[in-house]
Amino acid sequence: MSSLQNNKQFLKDLELGLKSEDSSMQFLTEIFGELWNTGTDLGDKFNKYDFRSKTLPIKVELKTRRCDFGDYPDLQFELGKIEDGIKFCKDNEGGRCFFIWRCIGKNGSHWGKERFYWWELKDGEWFKGMGGRNDRGRDEWKMLCKIKNEYINPLFSHRPTL
Repeated sequence: MSSLQNNKQFLKDLELGLKSEDSSMQFLTEIFGELWNTGTDLGDKFNKYDFRSKTLPIKVELKTRRCDFGDYPDLQFELGKIEDGIKFCKDNEGGRCFFIWRCIGKNGSHWGKERFYWWELKDGEWFKGMGGRNDRGRDEWKMLCKIKNEYINPLFSHRPTL
């Protein structure tokens, strides 16, 4: 087991992510149709995307963030997710990849009153930049994919109650 997997903050983040996937499924299904959770339904816990449509060539990645939308000039995620998404769209006619951010406020203070935001993978709307963190026992700064807030949209016109 790596030092990261023994880190309390990492385990807390992992638990938050899994809880968020489970509790978001009903809302994501309303928008994207029936979905598989790639980890629990398909047994692929290392998949770059959390969800896959059961009927269409669509992948959905959910990022739960302890911030409010607009706290930062962009939202970011692992660069490999973009590379995987580009390949998926190229290899699957009509393929689409969506990124959903569930912004739960600082320290998770808005859990249950959070807002969801979305972005569909499009060339010219993302860029590479350094980012990361160092609060989980090691330096996790690396090259990431960043999306400027101007390209990110609210997923719902109302606040969902979870």
